[in-house]
Amino acid sequence: MILERTYDEAYIKTIVSEMWDCVCEDGHTLEEWLPEPKANCWVRMGDCGLYCLHATNKTTLEIHAFILPEFRKEHSLQSGKEILRYICDNTTYTKVIAQVPFLYPNVKDFCLKNGFVVEGINRLSHQKDGVIVDQWLLGITRDEIEEGLKT
Repeated sequence: MILERTYDEAYIKTIVSEMWDCVCEDGHTLEEWLPEPKANCWVRMGDCGLYCLHATNKTTLEIHAFILPEFRKEHSLQSGKEILRYICDNTTYTKVIAQVPFLYPNVKDFCLKNGFVVEGINRLSHQKDGVIVDQWLLGITRDEIEEGLKT
């Protein structure tokens, strides 16, 4: 699987629109949403989807996966390892985090299988369909990524 950075806003919007109902919080519309490819690092994984990397500060990246449903079973774990390799090879960040709403335990499991650990709970921080839920805060350090890539 080849990963490459993309600035193609039309492609980014096409992929995100496929999963919009799942990934958006209440109050956001696809028409108003902007991918901001210069502010965020969008990494294309062939035709399987995208990852969005957003710097929260000088040491930490927040990651969001947009894996198309038809590729999830076959390619998702591989894409998780590949995006972590991409981060190590192309950035100097020392930490990667993900915030996963309690609505999506499968996404939490995906993160855990890729070496992330639950570091805490962001309480009452995500609203979907009128319900406010907690989010897991998961994280992995550069050292943990590099160690996991050896195996």
